[in-house]
Amino acid sequence: MKKGTFISLIIILTLVTGISFVTPALAVVAGGHLEVTDITGTTAAFSASYNEMIKPIEKGACWDTTDNPNPTRENCFGQTPVANNGGMIEGLSPNTSYNFVIYSILADGDVLYSRSSDMVTFTTTPEEPTTTTTTTETTTTTTGTATTTTTTGGTTTTTLTTTITTTTTVPSGNKYTISATSGENGSIDPAGDIPLDEGTNWYFLMNPHPGYKVADVTVDGESQGARTTYAFQNVSDNHTIHVTFETSTETQYTIKATSGENGSISPLGDIVVNKGEDRTFIMAPDVGYKVADVTIDGKSEGPKTSHTFTDVMKNYEIHVTFVPLSGGTQYTINATAGEGGSIGPPGSVLVNEGESKAFSMYMETGYIVENVLVDEQSMGPIENYTFPNVTANHTIHVTFKKSGVTYIITATSEENGSISPSGQIQVPEGESQTFTIYHSCGYIVDDILVDNKSVGSVSTYTFPSVIKNHSIHATFTFPGVCLPGDANDDGKITLEDVIYNLQVISGKIEN
Repeated sequence: MKKGTFISLIIILTLVTGISFVTPALAVVAGGHLEVTDITGTTAAFSASYNEMIKPIEKGACWDTTDNPNPTRENCFGQTPVANNGGMIEGLSPNTSYNFVIYSILADGDVLYSRSSDMVTFTTTPEEPTTTTTTTETTTTTTGTATTTTTTGGTTTTTLTTTITTTTTVPSGNKYTISATSGENGSIDPAGDIPLDEGTNWYFLMNPHPGYKVADVTVDGESQGARTTYAFQNVSDNHTIHVTFETSTETQYTIKATSGENGSISPLGDIVVNKGEDRTFIMAPDVGYKVADVTIDGKSEGPKTSHTFTDVMKNYEIHVTFVPLSGGTQYTINATAGEGGSIGPPGSVLVNEGESKAFSMYMETGYIVENVLVDEQSMGPIENYTFPNVTANHTIHVTFKKSGVTYIITATSEENGSISPSGQIQVPEGESQTFTIYHSCGYIVDDILVDNKSVGSVSTYTFPSVIKNHSIHATFTFPGVCLPGDANDDGKITLEDVIYNLQVISGKIEN
């Protein structure tokens, strides 16, 4: 997830001259909206709504005549960058049909992928009549007539009359915000208020500083445990996410990742890795370039597009350089994942002809790989897959299922109080378990020991995202005189005390 700086970019472009296209073509762009409008004999405009999880390293558009059924940025007739305030399709021929696509190349932490819109087909006008287009968040119809005339020797001749009817629909859609914050000694990426369209999936990365680790991640105030990633699926409401960090006693190493011009490496910079862990790096060439070489501690590893350091036991340096493609062919591998995990790199991944591409499956806590489908063929519950010598487009999809693993939390207490639930409590892997401590009349909680370490005189304790066995033990002390029926020890008996005592008698709660 499976990073980098995320962005939601809305681009609306409208041409002010000429349109004879009866119904603008629409297509989806990476979860957004694409439309070709205002078509004349030689130009057209397009509008696009980008819903990218990661800041694009390139955004562009390309087109060709319908003789080219699949225009890409490598083989199309014309290209233009997509700027913040718009872009134009220019240099077209009158009365000609074109195929048009808009694309973005994205880099995200450990992943690199490309997203391209569905293709739009449109036809230019025989001439260039004049009209205007109104675009709103509802369906709008604009009708106009343009007439071109010439006068010779007092005789006026009408050469073209065009009636234009344009229907433009821009979906309004619901908008939501995820507010992402972090404590000291680390960060969350992306951070701040993230605006999202309804139904969007969104991912966050927790990045501890050297010498620290994730302590807890809370979503809407509820603990999700000490995790380094979190995914919001099918957003339909506002949310908050917050991460805290604590000192790590584990041995840590640093991998210094750098790149030359005309490409990038992800992640970039000084990357902290715990002793014995693995870390993958992805090489991302710019458009028109490919990987020339990857060096590890100064030694060549060849022109690879990814490299994984396994069982890290020392510091490393990794550096990548790039060279022009020289007209090489590229193919697309569409990588997707179901709930319970992610695949890296995800999305539409570009691969140079003849190169290999590796994919890794990442499970959320409490899940395992159920199956991996490559070109619709089952590969079984594998965690890594490599496409060797790519010479065609491919697909890869991974599904996950609950691991079925459970852990035991042993909950006990001394006399003069109780803990609920008590005994040997089974908890599914990755889930949380809360315990409540009750004291007898005249007593208070003295201390709570979690895995034999004091957490103070708390009345409740939650084990977040359980991934091992635990123990919890409660002790009590007698500070004063017991007033029978005084359940909350405030020195008097109230209706609240009566209700509590009746619940104890009825067995609804433990005393």
